[in-house]
Amino acid sequence: ISSGHSLSVLQYQAPQEFIDPPVSPSGSVTEAVVPSRAIGAPRRVILYLPPGYDAAKTYPMAVFHDGDLVVNQGQAPRVLDWLIAHQAIEPIVAAFVDPVSRTDDYKRGAPMRAFVSTELLEYLATKAHISTSAADRAIIGISAGARGALDAASATKAYGKLGLMLPALDAPDIQAIAPGTDHAIRTSILAAHYDPLNLPSARGAQLMLADQGHRVTFKEVPEGHSTATWRTHLRDVLIDLFGTQMKR
Repeated sequence: ISSGHSLSVLQYQAPQEFIDPPVSPSGSVTEAVVPSRAIGAPRRVILYLPPGYDAAKTYPMAVFHDGDLVVNQGQAPRVLDWLIAHQAIEPIVAAFVDPVSRTDDYKRGAPMRAFVSTELLEYLATKAHISTSAADRAIIGISAGARGALDAASATKAYGKLGLMLPALDAPDIQAIAPGTDHAIRTSILAAHYDPLNLPSARGAQLMLADQGHRVTFKEVPEGHSTATWRTHLRDVLIDLFGTQMKR
């Protein structure tokens, strides 16, 4: 750069939920090891109850794959607290499920599908007053975890909401999307423009879901396939699925 010229650098701006102090009181976070007949081995689950949780009320629910990653690197409980406190989303219960092998657990048709669609829901019903309606339940996955989320939502009727963040999908995953004639899925897809490996499949999933009668919100951001990308835009997916201005 020649003398006399200045360089303006665009700096990353963290979302407000990470700039503001943590919400107080915050939601409660507990851990459990949940047995699974379908998988044949237990899975670690982190449970989030919103601030002011009232057992007399019924709550919508979100299940996240890659549980520890989303809780710790993504700071999902902090994001949920902030969104709920600012009335951007309704209060929800959230469960974060750890895989043992992301390759095996997130394959289409893997035993994880049965776990999150039946056994986990049965377990959560003993710990929180969650809605029994699929329209109030979301499953959310990141990268390979999005394959597991899509598989569970499309192949079963356990979830009426779906979050696909930087989804790593193959053509058979997209082609297996079931029609939404009696099970329309509200879907939020986050894609990264600088993610050449996965951007085409994210766009393909958007088209197939829409063609099959599901309701899709698609957001493509000028970023890459990274933790920073999905962490920054986790709020967008949650607002798409549970926003207080949305009609279920």
